[in-house]
Amino acid sequence: MEEKTFMLLDIDGVLIHPGGYRHSFADTVNYFLAFFGQPHLFVDDRIAEIFEFASIQAEWDMVPLTITAFFEWFVEVTGEHHRFYSIEQSGSLPTTGSQEYFISFLKKKIIDYSRVLSKEEIPASAVFRDCRKNQHHSVLPCIWDDPVLEEILLYSLDIYRSPLFQRLETQLLGTEYMNKRFGLEIKEKIMPNLEVIDSPILSEKYRNRLIQKKVNFHTAVLTARPNMLPDAIDVKNADSHFILPEAETAFRLIGWDENVIPVIGVGSLSYIENKYHLPKDTYLKPHPFHSIASILSTMTKNQTEALEMAKIIYDRWVAHDYSSTPLTQFFQEASRIRLAVFEDSVSGIESCLSTGKLLSDYGYHPEIEAYGIYTTEDKKGLLQKHGARICQNINEALDVFFSRKEGF
Repeated sequence: MEEKTFMLLDIDGVLIHPGGYRHSFADTVNYFLAFFGQPHLFVDDRIAEIFEFASIQAEWDMVPLTITAFFEWFVEVTGEHHRFYSIEQSGSLPTTGSQEYFISFLKKKIIDYSRVLSKEEIPASAVFRDCRKNQHHSVLPCIWDDPVLEEILLYSLDIYRSPLFQRLETQLLGTEYMNKRFGLEIKEKIMPNLEVIDSPILSEKYRNRLIQKKVNFHTAVLTARPNMLPDAIDVKNADSHFILPEAETAFRLIGWDENVIPVIGVGSLSYIENKYHLPKDTYLKPHPFHSIASILSTMTKNQTEALEMAKIIYDRWVAHDYSSTPLTQFFQEASRIRLAVFEDSVSGIESCLSTGKLLSDYGYHPEIEAYGIYTTEDKKGLLQKHGARICQNINEALDVFFSRKEGF
């Protein structure tokens, strides 16, 4: 019986200390709070943690939702509705309120946001839809019809139409890259936080071991970071705003070549989602597609083939069509498949558990090993509920993984 082992690794919190994202969230929000005439207001990592607890994981969602909460708060504090038309036209508002009241209001508003989230759309779009549908009874009852909401929420992920997203990505990747990549003319010199603040966790021992080529042993990265696409993929067929070298930046910090192991990130997923007219993040973990594509990316000639194969396999599984599958190109019938996932959150674990069910339905014998890298007690509890082996860092987790005798 054939046996194959796959290791799927997250980046942030696993391979990398991800300080750059949280720092960029705070830098971006605080920049605009000062622009709005409120230099006494600020956010920090604790607000990002509340967003994450409310199932709003990405900083590019946290930023616009924080700014809309500010506008709602401003109206409530002043008792006057200064109708907001755009970010640019909202500069130098009268200084008002206190930091304590603003943070208290923001925390409650984040919980309100969580109640209107939808699996079919990103958080910013879900809040915008709630405003249009429920108006004065929405999560933003004071500013629900202000024109600025289109700029902030409807176009929240458009580099050219959202000054918030543009600023956030500039904080992450630096002025030089953003001007060159998107033809912008940003004057302020901003250094890339992903390079300046992030740092590698992976030890030199495992940095080398993970990229060694071995028969029936495969390693890939599945991440919610944007990533670059292979040259074979025309960027016109993907959302170019998510084809960004954020995953590749992490590889450089670790000391890896950008192409040393496959990466399936938001850039890769946006390609296949756009091609088949699916909403953004349809296939992002915890969806099983993310881990299926990551596995296949280690066994195909190129990423395009892996993504297309993953879609065929997933679609047939959903249709309960087990009569034939492209999986036979990669695995002998009834093969044993050891799938180890290393995550600091449950999304990647859930993706791999679903993939285990898929493999089992097709007659294979999967063994799913989940290694949970925890940074907080709340995360530790969630990881344990999903059956993860709890470890303090990736190196400890790899010690356990490579020492296991059972399984294979």
